[in-house]
Amino acid sequence: MAPISHADARSRQSVIENARRVIDRELEAAAFAISDIRSMRNALSFIVTLPEEVLAHIFFFLTLSNPFFYPSQTTSWLAVTYVCRSWRTAALAHPRLWSEIYIGPRPEWARLFLERAKAVPLSF
Repeated sequence: MAPISHADARSRQSVIENARRVIDRELEAAAFAISDIRSMRNALSFIVTLPEEVLAHIFFFLTLSNPFFYPSQTTSWLAVTYVCRSWRTAALAHPRLWSEIYIGPRPEWARLFLERAKAVPLSF
């Protein structure tokens, strides 16, 4: 068996890297397709038929019973923003939900709440 030259080794490595990039793009496309299919399935759920304003009102009551203290707290009302796109959209579209500003170990969260609260009265 003939030894592999440096040029052959580099060429083989280049082919492998290109193949990995192609596969990574295909995996990303598949992940987006699965996400879209899940969204279509979720759209058939009863809860999605509730108007955004009703969801936001329910979420507001959650802010009273489960305030946000820091991002890793799973019992925070913010968990609703991870349920589905429509819930996240509803939460992001209603500044009142973001008006309770908590100054904690991560000041970037306070800034994010300030941005999302827009012009509504704030509480600290």
